[in-house]
Parts: sequence; structure tokens; C-alpha cells
Amino acid sequence: MKFLLILVFLMTNSLLSEEKIECPSSIQVNKTSTAPSDWKFFSGSNSHLLARVGFYSGNPNEEASLVPDSTKTKKKESVDTWRFLSKKTHAIWIACYYIGVDSFLAKEIEDNIKVCHVNYKTNKLGTRLSVKGIFCKHY
Repeated sequence: MKFLLILVFLMTNSLLSEEKIECPSSIQVNKTSTAPSDWKFFSGSNSHLLARVGFYSGNPNEEASLVPDSTKTKKKESVDTWRFLSKKTHAIWIACYYIGVDSFLAKEIEDNIKVCHVNYKTNKLGTRLSVKGIFCKHY
């Protein structure tokens, strides 16, 4: 029986094909602001590096951010995993968040994607340093 379960698991996994999704590594944000009359406005760099990745159930304007189903931490790496239901009531969107800016990029992902893993490079203390890759599986 145990052999049969392992065989079914392996066959199911082989039906899934993997797709790599890439967030842009940085974005340019134009900053405009006015300062009171006796002040001068200075803006920092307008280039912002990718910080993290998330997923939404439906358009991000609806604010239905999904929490990862699991997070695994290994030596110098952390992996967040999201699993999506076969019968979704809303489209799934991926969101790319950037350092030092509230704006983010998002797009709807293919409806047949069932699971996504986001790999992060971490330091010795487990602090996330950068996104290493986004890998999604679909039927």
C-alpha cells in the first residue's frame, strides 16, 4: 500500500510542469514633491531593488493578500510556498515588492498554476537578502 501511495505521488508530480516567473529586478519611480517655502526637497535614488514576492486572490486593489502555506528555512536559503485551489473563485495575481517604495508591480498568473515557490537568499541569521527565484507548477 505504501508503495502504491508513493507511486501515485510521483506520477502526480510528474504531470506538473515547472515555470519560472521573473519579477523585474528593479523599478524606476519618479518622485515629485513640493516643500514649504523655507525648505528644499531632495530626493534619493529613484531606482528600487526587488525585496519580496507575494500573491493575491483577485486584483490587488481588493487587498486579498494570500499568506504562504508553508515557509522552510535552510542554510542561506528560505522558501515560501503557496498552494492554489483547483476551483478558484478569483484569479491569482503575483506581486513584486521593492525596497523603499510603497508602489509594486502585479500581474495575473495562468489559471492552471497549482503551486508557487519563492526562494530567498538569506544570511547566517536567516534575514532575507534577495529573491533567488520564483518557480510555479501547473498541469
